[in-house]
Amino acid sequence: MSRALAWIFSISVSAQPELLPGWLSSPARSKSGLFRPILKASIPAFPKLPQPLPMSWSTEFDDPIMLANGSVLFTLRDAANHVMGLPKKESALPHWQLAVECLLGAAERRRPVMMARIAMVKALMHGQAVEPPAPRRKAAKRYRIVS
Repeated sequence: MSRALAWIFSISVSAQPELLPGWLSSPARSKSGLFRPILKASIPAFPKLPQPLPMSWSTEFDDPIMLANGSVLFTLRDAANHVMGLPKKESALPHWQLAVECLLGAAERRRPVMMARIAMVKALMHGQAVEPPAPRRKAAKRYRIVS
């Protein structure tokens, strides 16, 4: 076993004090007179994992969402309350489940708030007929390729 492995596992290494590395501040002597490195000095501490940010339901949408009944959804909390007020059969539909998932992701700061807004608008507009684009007033010009 190499000396480096012996130091890591805190096994006594018979070595002269001048052979001990400089980063090992004060080697401890065992009863037998052999040097034993201090474990705290030889192994760096594990870094702490980042703590998750608290949920923020008071985050506002970039643009408020207008409902058909005239009310407005300003925050994630407003949108969540609207979804919670839906009948159980309707809230179990896939487009509302996606909206809820996006709202949770935005509240937990895992997803952008804009994604939650888009999912809410799509769920609110589900089943409504989309207006076809207005016809062009003037036909597009045709160009000939001249060779």
